[in-house]
Order: sequence, then C-alpha cells, then structure tokens
Amino acid sequence: MGHDCELKCPAGTYGYGCRQVCDCLNNSTCDHMTGTCYCNPGWKGMHCDQAGVIIVGNLNSLTSAAVPVDSYQISAITGIIVLVLLMLIFLLIFIIYRKKQKGKESTMPAVTYTPNIRANNRLRHRRSLWS
Repeated sequence: MGHDCELKCPAGTYGYGCRQVCDCLNNSTCDHMTGTCYCNPGWKGMHCDQAGVIIVGNLNSLTSAAVPVDSYQISAITGIIVLVLLMLIFLLIFIIYRKKQKGKESTMPAVTYTPNIRANNRLRHRRSLWS
C-alpha cells in the first residue's frame, strides 16, 4: 500500500492495492505482499488447513529438532529401509545357494555304462548248459 509500498495491507488482504484476499485458515496470517500463509502452531499446509505436530513443553535449541517430523513419515521411511534390507538379505542368500549348487555339479563325475563282454559270454555258456 502506499506510493512506494511502504505501508502494510490490512489483515486478511495482500498484493497490489491490497485487492487480494488471503485464503489462510485457522486464524493464520498471510504475507501482505505475496499472500503466503504463516500458520499458527499446530497447523501446516499451503493454507494452514492440515493439523500438524503440537509440541508441548519447552524447546531447547541444542537438544530439540528445529522442525518436528511427523510420525507417519518416520514409519514410512523405516518400513522402506527394512524392506530394502530384507530384499538384500534374500538376494545374498540366493547368490550363496546358487554358488554352492554350481560347486556340487562340477565335482560329480560323469557316469557311463559299457557292457562287460566276458560276463555276457559266460551267461550264454551257462544258459546253454541248463537248457
């Protein structure tokens, strides 16, 4: 507002000539130039329409996280990590199993059958005696 934009727009408006209406919810304020919503504690999202994490108690900047992380995000990330680790374990077990199987194949000697000519002649001779 003003000739050189030196004045802020009234609450709930923004932009050139303060003609735009803020669409922030839950008693949140908006930037008088861009309309960006500044959410109150416990709210998040573009329009402050999503319930966020409420922190009860004092925050110590040395021990507390600067931005609280939702528990569902932690659960999703943990689940993905566990799934990837399980897949890697199964892949490793499969590779070890295949190597052991290939090792067994190479140590097995090839078996071939050749008839014993002497044994066949003796059997014929014995059969002729009994007949």
